[in-house]
Amino acid sequence: MYFTWAILTVFIVSVSAVLRDRTFAGKYSDPNHPGCARQIVGETRTSARVYGADAAGGEGATCNGETDEKWGPLPAKVNGEDIIVDFSSKGGPSNLSGKYDDVNQAIDWEDGNSWSKLQ
Repeated sequence: MYFTWAILTVFIVSVSAVLRDRTFAGKYSDPNHPGCARQIVGETRTSARVYGADAAGGEGATCNGETDEKWGPLPAKVNGEDIIVDFSSKGGPSNLSGKYDDVNQAIDWEDGNSWSKLQ
């Protein structure tokens, strides 16, 4: 009986850890790049990949789905509600950190930007 409860407890803890660490997975809206794709895909409990596109017209321009410049995957490290993404391959910082805002379903980035979760 103890063995069964121990296995069940380990299973429940493992499942809840996986679900908790998938907080960041999903599609996002970036106000600095209107209409441009932003997606985070979880790989493990502590890593993810970030994909997206920017408008050919640069920051502030709206993506049109035809001339958008796709980027990614960008490596990311995840720790609970914290994420650090390496944007260096697209000219950004190598360690931009963000925190997941559960109330607003958004990532608040240290540079002041905020990505709202779409799904």
